[in-house]
Amino acid sequence: MALIQPHRERCLRCRRPLAVCYCDALPRIETRTRVVILQHPRERDMPIGTARMASLCLPGSELHVGVDWGASAGAGG
Repeated sequence: MALIQPHRERCLRCRRPLAVCYCDALPRIETRTRVVILQHPRERDMPIGTARMASLCLPGSELHVGVDWGASAGAGG
């Protein structure tokens, strides 16, 4: 008989389970450079979550999830 695991509470900021939330350990890195992080959808729910982690460290940064950036504002070419 399989046991049903209770849903673990998650941090709303880093989206990790509360037991392994890394928010308090993240540095705040101020930069004058505009930082835009592009993340593939399959990477969004990976356990490490480095794209999200980086975006939380960089105030004013943008995290976008997708696969086609050709129509995005500011796309170079």
